[in-house]
Amino acid sequence: MVNLHFVNSHALSHPELSRNATKDEFKHSLSTDQKDINMTTYQEYKAKIAELENLAETARKSELQAAKEKIAAIMRDYGLTLADLGPVAKAKPVKTRAPVPTKYRDDATGQTWTGRGRAPKWLEGKDKEQYLIK
Repeated sequence: MVNLHFVNSHALSHPELSRNATKDEFKHSLSTDQKDINMTTYQEYKAKIAELENLAETARKSELQAAKEKIAAIMRDYGLTLADLGPVAKAKPVKTRAPVPTKYRDDATGQTWTGRGRAPKWLEGKDKEQYLIK
């Protein structure tokens, strides 16, 4: 059984196939594509990725320049300055948390625990008070 959604999307990606393509035409096209996929090497994929990344960066730069030009034109048309746009939202400073002091220590192994979260394996079944750092 042929997935019609896949058939239609596959046919759209191939100009020689139309929405009215027969199953045989589709199967032939699919098997040809499968051969192409199997013959593609890792290096060919890497080269294609590099090519696409270059194209994407070129498109980004082009679109970025067009966006800047639109913004500049709007600002000129309305007589706006950067000061008119208001203050730029500043990121809140990240508060660094002080490390939690160690509350329990096994002197024999040197293992420690802050007392937060699940108790470690080395403390299971033992009296915590014996390992309390004073």
